[in-house]
Amino acid sequence: MSDPIIWWVRRDFRLSDNSGLSAAASSGRPVIPVFILDEVVDTHGACPTWRLGLGAEAFGAALEGIGSRLVFRRGAALEVLRALVAETGATSVWWARLYDPDSVARDTGVKSGLKADGVDAQSFAGHVMHEPWSVETKTGDFYKVYTPFWKQVKDRDVPAPLAAVSALAAPEVWPTSDDPSDWQLGQAMRRGADVVAPYLNVGEGAALDRLG
Repeated sequence: MSDPIIWWVRRDFRLSDNSGLSAAASSGRPVIPVFILDEVVDTHGACPTWRLGLGAEAFGAALEGIGSRLVFRRGAALEVLRALVAETGATSVWWARLYDPDSVARDTGVKSGLKADGVDAQSFAGHVMHEPWSVETKTGDFYKVYTPFWKQVKDRDVPAPLAAVSALAAPEVWPTSDDPSDWQLGQAMRRGADVVAPYLNVGEGAALDRLG
């Protein structure tokens, strides 16, 4: 069997139009999806952390529906990924890009560290129409006014959405996983979780149903 790919799942909880997941599935190699409660997630407030946990658990169920699973781990991202590489024999770690400053700083360090270890570390386009560095002012800065930004992008082609992934090759042995319920990500919400929960649409399926 080919060496596994660790697919690092962050906020991309969907089977469709997911560049990193599609690339991993198309490789034909075993894929180990992993969600890490890491140093960036630890900076989030009560509601975003709770909502992220719900999304991750719903996505784990979606992966089980296509014969895969989601491994949950907690700790500094680079340390966790290095441990998983050692445990699984994976030679690649792939993920979809995020663009906020904290995520960029973390991902830059992760990619540098993994490459230094000889691991194939690749990032793929995130859920954006155009990569930020492809839409810049003449001075190489980001647009701060909408009209000139719109003039630059309005005639650009937007890639068609990628088809939903319907199967992933599984590794011979799955690494151990934390139980995300032990993390108690909703604890800081207190009674607010009960107030907000009825209005949530958690998971890709629920979102698609809401869109009609």
